[in-house]
Amino acid sequence: MDDFQSNLHKIPGIPGLGAATKASQIADGIHPSLTVEMGREFMLGTSRVRPFIEGKAGAETLLRVSADLTFGRIGQGELLVREEVTGQRYRTVTNSGRGTAFVLGGDVAVVGDSVFFPAASPVTMEESRTRLRAGFHWQGERNAAFYGLTWLSEEFVGQNEGQFIGSFRLDFRFCFALCSASKIRFFCK
Repeated sequence: MDDFQSNLHKIPGIPGLGAATKASQIADGIHPSLTVEMGREFMLGTSRVRPFIEGKAGAETLLRVSADLTFGRIGQGELLVREEVTGQRYRTVTNSGRGTAFVLGGDVAVVGDSVFFPAASPVTMEESRTRLRAGFHWQGERNAAFYGLTWLSEEFVGQNEGQFIGSFRLDFRFCFALCSASKIRFFCK
């Protein structure tokens, strides 16, 4: 990749990677990882709260404690999975019906080890990380959308401030026709 990037920089005349940059990169490697999350959803009137605890081992070793609060019926009784970086939950197995849901969440993680901050690196990782997130789910008759915004705290000593990350997902249902001599059949996905 170093050679590819250096050659790509030569096209517009930009200097390639310097020796110091190449020497301070994260080493190549295969890092099998395991993530385990345990949580349970509780009803609070018309809202739902889902506290959870998560453990990760592999590329990073950490323990995370969190909760998500959902207002609205979208997502209820569905299978939602968590996006690794932002912590946003997105719908994978969905129910039918229209509606909306607004989600608030946050978590704190204690980080034990990370291949992204090796011991030989001049950068020291923070021992804890915080994420705060908000999101909006919309489900129409045939289409669905999600937008979320997540704030991530500083991940290493010397990082001046946290960062915001936006998440967007758009689901389309479409139909197609199969024709035979006497019938036209429509299938929707």
